[in-house]
Amino acid sequence: MIKLFMTFCLFLSNVALFSAQYIPMDPTAVISVNLSSNHHNRIGIIGDRIKKAFFRNSNLSVDVEEDSGQLFVQAMKPHCPNTTLSLVSTSGVVQDLELCFFDGSSEIVLLQPVLREIDDSMDGVRTCNSVCEALDDPLTNLVDGVIKGIIPDGYTLFEDQDSPVKICKELKMQRISRLVGDKQIVFFYRLQNISKKSKCVTECQVNILDGDWVFLDRYKLNPDECAIVLIGCLR
Repeated sequence: MIKLFMTFCLFLSNVALFSAQYIPMDPTAVISVNLSSNHHNRIGIIGDRIKKAFFRNSNLSVDVEEDSGQLFVQAMKPHCPNTTLSLVSTSGVVQDLELCFFDGSSEIVLLQPVLREIDDSMDGVRTCNSVCEALDDPLTNLVDGVIKGIIPDGYTLFEDQDSPVKICKELKMQRISRLVGDKQIVFFYRLQNISKKSKCVTECQVNILDGDWVFLDRYKLNPDECAIVLIGCLR
């Protein structure tokens, strides 16, 4: 059982080679983010897409990837000085970022939109919560621990492999294992792009258990590429 969990964590570490920063957005302030000066970095907005990026710095290579709506940043020389970059999302939100470069591995920066109150008239709208979006810090810490190969206190690991399930023609998911606690069960899935084209994925798309929260390791998969999906179901 422990061997399977460690194998799963090794797979996860091979898939998610960079660390992730979950940062709340604040359109009224300049937010500092740490980026690698040696490798490319990725910036995305949870539940939204980046439409444009504005900056003035010849030391940077900045590209907006149209399919995923995410930003890729690469410092063009070592010891790149800090600089400011402004993002505009498809929903019209503008966010200023201070890019702070350091000598380290690639970084993923996931910006969390400010949560808004939902009117009663929106009662029938289907929403999906990511682990970064409307959940308390203890749950985020739980996911971070699992990614590092730590079985949380109060949870029991069960081997739970089953046959792959297609969530659409090009994507399939296979359950690997689950962590069972007193208040919730966390299911581990491997998501794979079985098509010959790159595919964008969302939390709603992979939430096949109608869980209370979803952690998706990445939002774009190249052909034959895999990602990790965690689905939490409260008991």
